[in-house]
Amino acid sequence: MEWSRVIRYRREHFKLKPVSSGKLRVVLWLRGAHYTAGFDLSGEAERPVTLPLELGESLRSVPFARLARAGARAARAEISLALNADLGLNLLYEILSRPTPLETHDSKIILEKVFELIRRFQDQWDIYPRPIPLQTAARLPARLLGWPYDIRHLAAWFLPGLVVDGARYLLGDSYAVGLYALEQGRLAGLTILRMRRNAMAGIESLPVSDYADLFAQAPDRPAAVREAMIELRNRIWERWGWVDYQVAYARELEQELLRLVRSGALFSVGKLLWQSPELRRLGAILRKGGLTIYPDAMLQEGARWSGRQPLSQRLTFLRVLFDRGQQTRGLLYVRESVIGLAILAGLAVLLAWWLT
Repeated sequence: MEWSRVIRYRREHFKLKPVSSGKLRVVLWLRGAHYTAGFDLSGEAERPVTLPLELGESLRSVPFARLARAGARAARAEISLALNADLGLNLLYEILSRPTPLETHDSKIILEKVFELIRRFQDQWDIYPRPIPLQTAARLPARLLGWPYDIRHLAAWFLPGLVVDGARYLLGDSYAVGLYALEQGRLAGLTILRMRRNAMAGIESLPVSDYADLFAQAPDRPAAVREAMIELRNRIWERWGWVDYQVAYARELEQELLRLVRSGALFSVGKLLWQSPELRRLGAILRKGGLTIYPDAMLQEGARWSGRQPLSQRLTFLRVLFDRGQQTRGLLYVRESVIGLAILAGLAVLLAWWLT
């Protein structure tokens, strides 16, 4: 048997399938005490938001552990979410009952509820197909490296303060973020997010035609994109106020990420390893200014600080994100370490085979 033919067959088998121009179909299933209701989150005008009641009735007898998978097949959706209705509605009430803009204390309470919900993965919510970070293939190798990675053990009591106080320290109390969508190097969308006390205070959509000339000379040139962003901030300041932070992203980046999601590459380690052409295309878009942040001094300083720290020190910082009392010990830790080592070895063999 010729190994080159086998490898060529495998690469053809895992190639990305053609993607239609439609949006990614995402459905949400709410499971209550006596009902199961479905909602279409795709945002397409020709599709109703609520799914037919017959679909919900057909899934009432399905256990919650299999609801997301069964719901994806019933609704013919690419991504399916299952959520306990009581928990989801309580979180929604917690958000809507707070005065806006949110105070620091209210932001921490809402985030604590969110992290508590995340901790109840597979118990009160689930997703199908399951992303790689939520799979055993990601959790066990991380434990082998000394990082007790498990979202069911997130430190929900600590993370809200870290996020809220850290954002106020790094970004400030009140600031504005400019989001610029670029299509083939031209300005295609312009949105300003006004933040106050780490909460959304307003959203402004500005006319693109007034500023399109700034990006006329900036296609595929990161330096030119950055210069156009600086000039754009000055012109926005004259009419709409100061913009503290700017993010410019290419629509092509959205399309490539959508292709990866629909191909299943973000839900399977094996498929992800076989998508090297698409990953290289993503890298090429990023190198050409597909994602530009200005000012980026904070990011550069953070990268320099992280690069100077040894791996053990970085893992020590990551350990505080999880409850210490829930970290695995004893024979269970040994068993998970052996499985994690086997997963790492298997990935190394697969990667070496792919490179030959």
